[in-house]
This record gives sequence, structure tokens and C-alpha cells, in this order.
Amino acid sequence: MERDNEDRNSTLPKRLKVIGGHHGTGAIVVRLAKAKGYQVTIFEGDVLDFDQVKQQIRDVDAVISLLGPRKDSVPDLCSHGMQNIVSVMAANKVKRLVQVTGAMIGHPRNRLGLVYRLILATVPDSMMADRRLQEKIVMQSGLDWTLIRPTRLSDDPARGVWRDGIDEKVGAFAHIARADVAEAALRALADARSIGKALTLQY
Repeated sequence: MERDNEDRNSTLPKRLKVIGGHHGTGAIVVRLAKAKGYQVTIFEGDVLDFDQVKQQIRDVDAVISLLGPRKDSVPDLCSHGMQNIVSVMAANKVKRLVQVTGAMIGHPRNRLGLVYRLILATVPDSMMADRRLQEKIVMQSGLDWTLIRPTRLSDDPARGVWRDGIDEKVGAFAHIARADVAEAALRALADARSIGKALTLQY
């Protein structure tokens, strides 16, 4: 049995690139990944520049991406950047991708509580279209992907436990700490059962 564990562990990704690792949830991902023994590098550059992406995503085993819209970012940041990322990953034979998006982006609308639907109504259609296209690009990439869709983020201490359903009801007060989102992303990375799944996180 010990030999089986050793063999399985030897196949886990060791060299990890984190996109969006300088701040917020991404910075927590970097800290936790280093503590778990990953060789971590942070993406440096412009995801909209294919050549820069090509230089950055090589000699790694997996990517955790927190690519999301920034203030004053171009309307197609997420979809254009994501297409560059998955194209380079495929070309460089980097198969494993965990992308963090959000519950309002891909979780079934009829399973979102009233508060979430009201918030969703205030988000510009162009932004939502870009983020939904981002998820579609991931799902059609041919990579070993997992989508992580957190509910409202908080800076509360990690609890270490959460629900990660695919279509369960998201209530008005659903939320999750950034630290638990980071941990969930790393757990998914190491769990082949999460490949091809979109997991909505909430307490």
C-alpha cells in the first residue's frame, strides 16, 4: 500500500505556475502551495500578449489561474487571456489547469438565491459574457481542467471545510473565505476526481 501511495504521489504536479498570484486569493494560493512543497512561480507579464504567455508557461506541470477582470481592463481580458493560456498549455504539453471564476458566472441561474440574482442584474452584460466565454474556453480546451466557482469572498479565517456542489442551492448569505478557496484549488489540483468538473464553493 505504501508503494501505491508513493507511485501516486510521484505523478502529482510538482512545478506550479500561478496566474494572479501577487494579491488576494492568488497570493494565498502561492503561500499554501509553497508550504505543501510545490515549486511555485508567479506569472509575470500580460496574458493578452501571446509571446509573453508562451515564455511564462513552460517547464511546469500545472497551472492555477485566478485570471479575472480588473478595474479598467479591456472587455475581453478573461476570454482573450484564457485562450492564450490554454493554447500555450496545449502546445507545451501542460495538461493540468485549475481556473477560479465565480458562482455568478457559471452556476445554474435557477439555483442562485434572490440576492445573487439581483447582484447579477447589476453586472454589465459584456463582463458576464466575457467571463462565461472564459469558462467555455476552459471546458473546450482538451486539458485536464477544473473550474472553482466561489460564492461571495471574505477575508475571514479559513475553516478547512466547505460544500463544493455542482448544482446545489446558493443562498442569499452564501460565502467562503479566500483562504479556503485557495486550499480548495490546491486540493482539486491533486485530485484527479475533480477533472472535468465545475465546483461551486460555499459554507
